[in-house]
Amino acid sequence: MLRTEIQAAVMSLTGITWDEYTEQQEQLGIAYLFTYTGGDTLGVNLTCRTQAYWLWYNNQWDIIDLKFLNSYRYTGEGHPDKATRRWLKNEWITAHQPEQMNSYPGKYVIDAAWAAMMGEAIDEIHREEIYA
Repeated sequence: MLRTEIQAAVMSLTGITWDEYTEQQEQLGIAYLFTYTGGDTLGVNLTCRTQAYWLWYNNQWDIIDLKFLNSYRYTGEGHPDKATRRWLKNEWITAHQPEQMNSYPGKYVIDAAWAAMMGEAIDEIHREEIYA
């Protein structure tokens, strides 16, 4: 199943819009980083700016979406009512909560965050030299 097909199926089942889908993905991606880093704001800010993190996280998100679809695709026989859609939306959001993820970023994600941190440190040193 293609990523766009997964997204469309989730939106159809839960009744959420594209904006709601992407907003949840971004908010929960950042929440995952806060959980993973133990609340390290600098680490979160630097990591969430890397393409490597979002590629990894989006892959994990898609895996969770597929599991969700496999579990609930027949709920409401493909045409759930409003109350069922609200329940499904809550189930979908719960499935993506950081504490539900049993996966951790690989070395390439950590290396990208480290490179971003070093780049920030070097930029700060250069700014201090310029204004000194």
